[in-house]
Amino acid sequence: METAGHLGLEPKTGWYLDDRIVERSWGEYGYHTRQEQREQFPHTTRMKELEPLYTRLNGGESIIDVVINRWRDFQATLHRDHNKQKVIIVTHGEFIQAIRYHLERLTPQEWRELTADKSREVRNCAVVHYSRRNPVNGEVSNRIEWVRVIYPDKPEESPDGGTWRRIRPREQFSNKQLLRMAHQVPRLL
Repeated sequence: METAGHLGLEPKTGWYLDDRIVERSWGEYGYHTRQEQREQFPHTTRMKELEPLYTRLNGGESIIDVVINRWRDFQATLHRDHNKQKVIIVTHGEFIQAIRYHLERLTPQEWRELTADKSREVRNCAVVHYSRRNPVNGEVSNRIEWVRVIYPDKPEESPDGGTWRRIRPREQFSNKQLLRMAHQVPRLL
């Protein structure tokens, strides 16, 4: 709410509050220092390092929980109630990571690489802009196909220089490709 208020925008219809777009819940795990997390929740801490997308924090959510339980439902509301409108969503960090995983059609491995790559991070106050409109020819698609990330304070440091990038279509994989991806993940047992 504070971030939206500081933007200085006055949307035609005003702002809506929606509990589905709040930050990821870290539950009881989040009320402890990193040292306490390692001591009191060693299994969760280890799993968070190995599988950050799927690890549900003690009493909290995983990133994939945010995608499935909150983002997809919120996105359905956007399609139903705001289909022909421009929408500004103001949210934070890990919720944005969840959105990126889903909208950019990333595999879990691609998501891990993206979130680990400091040159592609969504820094504080960054703008992640998704569009159905092709920035080259203006044609409008029936789905989101374009993305850009802009750092308003230092646009020249923005990933890809702040330029639009086309989101690839949803990928299909062969049996061999699936097995190759599966074998890249360390075995837990």
